[in-house]
Amino acid sequence: MAARKGSENLIPANRRSKDEARRIGAKGGIASGITRNKQKTVKALLGSMLNNKIEVDERFKELYDVFNVKTLNGKSTTMELLIASLLYKGVTGDIQAIKYIMEMTGEDPNIKIKLEELTLKRKALEKEAVDTAKLHNILKAIENIE
Repeated sequence: MAARKGSENLIPANRRSKDEARRIGAKGGIASGITRNKQKTVKALLGSMLNNKIEVDERFKELYDVFNVKTLNGKSTTMELLIASLLYKGVTGDIQAIKYIMEMTGEDPNIKIKLEELTLKRKALEKEAVDTAKLHNILKAIENIE
């Protein structure tokens, strides 16, 4: 297999000294920790922002009327507004929104097919277990006769 362009000057880890490999690994571990902390911070911030109550502007008031959503003093959480927007995109024909809504509500046809396959496999395994138990009982009975 041909080497990728620009990889000529790279040295594999197994050709480096243990100390050098350890130093490089430590740098990677530190960078990974920093990235994990940033992701955790973003997730926490996003989670708290989704629960903030905000004023509902006119566009969303129309959406709320269409979907019969009740607000508290004209305020909704960001999550409620996102869901209303997603539903609106779905009912106006956005295929990606429709797929996402179906997936999130468990109505995705692919998921239903996989669940049906798993149910059939489980039933087959249960039947096999019953057949095995019957066979085991027959063998015990034969042993008792001898």
